Amino acid sequence: NRSEGSLHINKDFKPYMCLSEKCPQLDRGFANLDDWYDHMHKNHRTEWYSRTYLPSAWVCLVCRGRRGGFKQFDTPEELDEHFNVVYKFTDIQRQAIVCESRTYVKRNPKECLICCFAIETSD
Repeated sequence: NRSEGSLHINKDFKPYMCLSEKCPQLDRGFANLDDWYDHMHKNHRTEWYSRTYLPSAWVCLVCRGRRGGFKQFDTPEELDEHFNVVYKFTDIQRQAIVCESRTYVKRNPKECLICCFAIETSD
């Protein structure tokens, strides 16, 4: 029976895992979605989603210092190209600055935590 098989999998393997990187019970599984959801909200508050597996970004610290703002790039290669074109830094200078320029940005609340695709909502 398919239903009995699903119950066995859920009960014995507990396939729902905590997604918070800082959870002291990271290896704990949950047998059903309700238990998992309850754990996520009781232990990691409702903001857990926006603070888990944060996407990386690279910022130009030189623009920030000179112009009072900053430019943000999706990859270190884009930032490296920016330094090469705009500031004419040497390879070694660019490499050193890019290594120190990684930051983490807030996750889009309409983005799936697992696959990063946009979540469509019906209004």
